[in-house]
Amino acid sequence: MALIHIQFSSKALAMQTDINVLMPNDIRKGEKLPVLYLLHGYMGNYSDWVRLTGLERYLFDKRLVVVMPSGYNGYYTDLSKPDQNYETYISKELPHYIESLFGLSQKKENRFIAGLSMGGFGALKIGLSNPNRYQKIGCFSGALDIDRYTAFEASRAPFFKSIFNGPVKHTKHDIYHLLNKVKNDEVELFVSCGTKDVFYPDALRLKTQLETSGFNHTYLELPYGHEWSFWDLSIEAFLKWL
Repeated sequence: MALIHIQFSSKALAMQTDINVLMPNDIRKGEKLPVLYLLHGYMGNYSDWVRLTGLERYLFDKRLVVVMPSGYNGYYTDLSKPDQNYETYISKELPHYIESLFGLSQKKENRFIAGLSMGGFGALKIGLSNPNRYQKIGCFSGALDIDRYTAFEASRAPFFKSIFNGPVKHTKHDIYHLLNKVKNDEVELFVSCGTKDVFYPDALRLKTQLETSGFNHTYLELPYGHEWSFWDLSIEAFLKWL
């Protein structure tokens, strides 16, 4: 595998930002590889997946490009400030740049998005908001119910208010609401969560909704908490599922 570090001047973020890309060494002439956009969690960055999991080993037999951007702590959401358009960066600006730069496939069936915790929220939000662009979505230990999380972590209420401008339920930031607006044959989902994770109730709620709505999905739970040992298992299982 080739590991490529890119410093990119983003208009959406009005700053230089870092990207890691893992891709096969032996790309054949004219080959249009599929791409996975892999998002980090809160307080993470573009290097997390490479440093803290066996991602590169899991990709050895895959004809796949994995793009790992920095999303900072913006919950992959466009904020009110003009230089903090995290969703626009991940969903529009980054794919346009990366797919053009490396000559990747731009077909929906060859574009995937996944992430952990905050990145799980971001992957579902971006994927479900753009079902015509992403075929498969992965959510590992996703921070899915922002209102519930705000209620039991009151100290973080001002932070979430600065991101979402109030309650999330029934808004464009509500994952369960977004799911109701997508046809069950438009996307495929992979959901994982540890049974000791604070977000486990949210994963169960999502699992129930997927089953009730008839979505093509895979669900994985194991006796772990909110931890890298579980996300390592999750990304390995996700790549086998793709």
